[in-house]
Formats: sequence, structure tokens, C-alpha cells
Amino acid sequence: MHHHEQTFAAFTESQRASSDTLGVLVVGSVARGDERPDSDVDVYLVVTDSAYDVAARAGRVGYVSTVGVAYLGGYVDVKLASPGYLRAAADRGDRFLLQHSAVHSALAAGRCALAHHRRLFRGQKYLAADLTGLAPALPDGFLDAWSDIIDQPSPERAGDLIDVVDRWLADPLTGDEALSAFIAANELGWHNHTIPPEYW
Repeated sequence: MHHHEQTFAAFTESQRASSDTLGVLVVGSVARGDERPDSDVDVYLVVTDSAYDVAARAGRVGYVSTVGVAYLGGYVDVKLASPGYLRAAADRGDRFLLQHSAVHSALAAGRCALAHHRRLFRGQKYLAADLTGLAPALPDGFLDAWSDIIDQPSPERAGDLIDVVDRWLADPLTGDEALSAFIAANELGWHNHTIPPEYW
């Protein structure tokens, strides 16, 4: 949206004069193009390795900026990065996080299948057997996509599983509504005094 572009441009301009600044990357919903009017602007401020080290020692590798914000309540959520940090992240990967995300995606898809067929979720250790028992009633490709994301986790395989579920269940929620439902059910559980569905 125009006010996000203005805000990003103003923040970038505010960093231009610093000899430590190497670049500014917009990420998050603004980068994807699915921001809401009140969304913040998420950025990585790429600085020199020495500037990053100074910031890390000071405990300031992230901060919020309101410089040049072009809309009420807006802000720029800034996270620092450096060439060394980016090289290390690329070299390291994060196998744990990838596997964690894959298992949670498979669990969510499996529970959708059980709920659709009015089957009780007996627990994680029974899920593969319960889905296999439902195989004739599941859509083409579901079990393959479900197994693939567990065996070889990747963003592409997650997308394949989501596509199968979306085509099958045709959830009437928009992307924004689904995001809000997820946040309310999971990230706001402490505030709403509710248990995330994952633990039901």
C-alpha cells in the first residue's frame, strides 16, 4: 500500500548517510503484498560486520522506528543483519526449525482430515495409522503430500500439502481471516485464557 511504501522509503532515506549501512530489505507482509492497512513495515537493516558486532554487544540487534512513518499507528520493525550474519545463516540452515515446521504442518493437515470425517484425534502417535485408515475417503495426493513433508521437509512440500487441503476443504476464510484466526487461537492464548487447538 502506498503509505507502507512511503514509510519504507523514508526509513531507507534516514539510513542512507550512515557509512555502516549496506542496504535495507523489506520483508514480511509488505514484501509479500498481503499487508493490511495497519500492518507494520518489517525490514532487515544490513550493516557492516563491525557495526553489527557493536550492536550485538549492546543488545540492540532489533528496534522499532517511527521516523518518517506515513500512517497513524504505523512503525518500522527493524532487525539488523550483516554480511557475516547472512553468510552464517545461509551456511548453517536450520534443520530443527524446518523439521519442527513440517511436523506442525502435517499435524494441522491431519487434524483437518480427522475433523472433516468426524473422527476423534486420539493423539500424535496414532495419527499416521488413523489417516491410513481414512485413505479411501481422503482426496488424491493427500497421503503422499502428508508423508512427503515429514520425510523431506521443505517450503515447497508445505505448499503442496496446503494446496491439497485448500482444494479439498475450500475453507471460506480469506488469507487475512485465516491469519487472524491462527493468531487468536495460538499466539493470544495467554491473553484469552484459551488452549491452542494443537493441544486439544
